Amino acid sequence: MSDASNDLFPTFGRGADAFGRFMRSRGMRITLLCAVGGLLLLAGLDGAGVEYGKAQVEVKLAALRKEGVALKAEDLAPKPVPEAENAALLYVKAGDLLEGRTKSHRDSQASVEYYRPRDLNDPAKAARYIEANADVLAMVRKAADMPHCVFSVDWRDPLAAVTPYAWRMSRLSRLVALRACQASRAGDQSEALDLLRVGFVMARRMNEHSQLTDQIVAWAIDHATMEAAFEIVGRGGLTEAKAGELAEELRRVDYVGGLNRAVQFDGAEGLWLFDLLRKDPDAFIRECVSDSDDRAALQKAIWRAYATVLRPLTYADEMTFLERMEKVRAASKLPARDSARQWREIRTEGQDLPPLASMADEVAGLPDRSVFRRDEAIARRALVGAVLGVELCRQKMGRYPATLDDVRKTLDWKIAEDPFSGKDLVYKQVGETYLLYSIGEDLKDDGGTPTWDDLQAVGEAKGKRPSAAEAQRGDIVWMGTWKGRK
Repeated sequence: MSDASNDLFPTFGRGADAFGRFMRSRGMRITLLCAVGGLLLLAGLDGAGVEYGKAQVEVKLAALRKEGVALKAEDLAPKPVPEAENAALLYVKAGDLLEGRTKSHRDSQASVEYYRPRDLNDPAKAARYIEANADVLAMVRKAADMPHCVFSVDWRDPLAAVTPYAWRMSRLSRLVALRACQASRAGDQSEALDLLRVGFVMARRMNEHSQLTDQIVAWAIDHATMEAAFEIVGRGGLTEAKAGELAEELRRVDYVGGLNRAVQFDGAEGLWLFDLLRKDPDAFIRECVSDSDDRAALQKAIWRAYATVLRPLTYADEMTFLERMEKVRAASKLPARDSARQWREIRTEGQDLPPLASMADEVAGLPDRSVFRRDEAIARRALVGAVLGVELCRQKMGRYPATLDDVRKTLDWKIAEDPFSGKDLVYKQVGETYLLYSIGEDLKDDGGTPTWDDLQAVGEAKGKRPSAAEAQRGDIVWMGTWKGRK
């Protein structure tokens, strides 16, 4: 029997012989050369794509730097200041003391964790709390008159560059507001007005830092301080000097600039992701992919492909992200009343972003709602400034002024406009008192109907808190002259 007859799989044998002849043929050599050439061409195209995309991004980044846009978190880092002039060190110490005491006495009669004017309905409890933290109050008051406030932050890592003690600043402001109300009830209006100034200084200092968290805390401090002002300013007996100091502090804050810095910081966080993926794909995957996700393996494969064979796409995605952030920065500088169309377009475009641009966009976030919160804080400061003038006018003339222009003329008093209307705040005389308000984020004059949140601040809200949208419906009203009105 021949060898061929002993072959159990003759078809495979014949196929192997044919494959061998093909491998030795001229056609195979041409095929191999074409394959190798194709691979080299693809590699060359990939390299060229990377160089082209990188050059496009570098040109764009250079133009943004020339415009003064921060592209890295450290670009927003404040300059170091002498320790003796740095209020942040005192705020940190005061915040640590108050936090430790709150934890130790959370259930004690001396603890008032969340300030509301109604906390003073138990004056003895409030007095014990204030007395126990007299040293904290002294530190905060001293800090308010220091020239600088720079918190210690690691600016090298955008995800770690979160201002420490931000929320402790909010807690400190509630203690200050509580003490201001206590002083006012005791008849010391000068002390009360100065403590209101201290609270608004704390908000300004948080606004000077660059993370959106800082802006949110600044607005929260403003709100708590204004709740105290509802009670204090309407009590009368204001000294023009202290009222003038408070009004000057109200004008010093730049909430538009603060939010603009926060938007740049968010953009820097997004850009950081592109660099991380190219330089260290494993670190990128640890940051951005959760192993608990059912699609984790697929996501890791996609990002590894982006870091290697699809590397040119990272630059295309970065260009898309940079163009998107330009639109976000432009919209965030506008008043809420003028930016609705821009935000709708930005949200719509966000639904079709390529993968890496979408990931960076998610990290950066979209500050469209923050624009409304910013303008609300601006409106509330405008209300306090206007009320100070109205009350000083009443003390001087024996009656409330007929218009806000009367306040300006009588006292040479500056009154900011309503950011939601671009016009004067609405001021109406009502019987022996007055009604003062901003039209609020719905951009409609609701006749001075307060939001649910403002009614809650003076203890007049009914029922459970409605949805966020419903709770904000209405005007931003000076509640100091609203309480008790039917």
